[in-house]
Amino acid sequence: MFETRLMSDLEFYRRKFCRAMSHDEIFPYYQPVINVDSGTVYGLEVLARWQGKNGVVYSPAIFFSHLEKYGLEQKLSEFLMQCVANDITKLCALLPHGIYLTMNFSVATLQTPGFINTYLSFISRFPTGRYVFVVELTEAQALNKAAISTLQRLKLANVKIFLDDFGIRHSNLNYLLLLDIDGLKLDKCFAENYLSVKGNKVIEGILTLARSLNVEVVVEGVEVKSQSEYFYARGVFHQQGFLHAKPMSCENLKVYMESSFIKKTQ
Repeated sequence: MFETRLMSDLEFYRRKFCRAMSHDEIFPYYQPVINVDSGTVYGLEVLARWQGKNGVVYSPAIFFSHLEKYGLEQKLSEFLMQCVANDITKLCALLPHGIYLTMNFSVATLQTPGFINTYLSFISRFPTGRYVFVVELTEAQALNKAAISTLQRLKLANVKIFLDDFGIRHSNLNYLLLLDIDGLKLDKCFAENYLSVKGNKVIEGILTLARSLNVEVVVEGVEVKSQSEYFYARGVFHQQGFLHAKPMSCENLKVYMESSFIKKTQ
């Protein structure tokens, strides 16, 4: 998919990226976050997807490093915000009031000039109070002053700030001192290692810390029932993973939400 060309790498990826956007080959998928206590959809995480010429849909694990390398992640974020605004507007009647709408942003994107205005313009397209907007800070890069300033301005606009993949990469307890954090997204490695003695102790420690700071916790990577039950027993009701729902297109999300509404009313 990402073979090299004689033209400069930057120009090649820029053209490929722009072509993909103009041909609807890049689009958002949505993965529901479930409140397992009530059985309702608590939130939707926006996930970028890129469909290749072979019809295969690629996740950011395949292409995002290229966008980061050539400084194109800001353009991806802007494009996704446009798509999400259109999708959510169409699905409004099916989405519960106060549902969390979550998007991931890197430190590099947060410190890009114009990002804050772009994001605030994005959320202004929705009725006030209809949704809860969440920025998930990805921790592939260390936090800096410019990113901190952006996050502080977002908080003033009632945007919630979550630390994504908490516990790995540049995850830093100092962030809990520097930032007014609303939530932690526990990385899937914790769901994978909950049965080990060490894993259990680390999870218990993180949950105790979260409770003491009054921040929300969402566990990612829940794929089997035993994982869900383990975290449920410890008060982690907000769960995300293939056990509950896979990432899906806007069209499939519509079907999913219609099905969820029918189940609730039966």
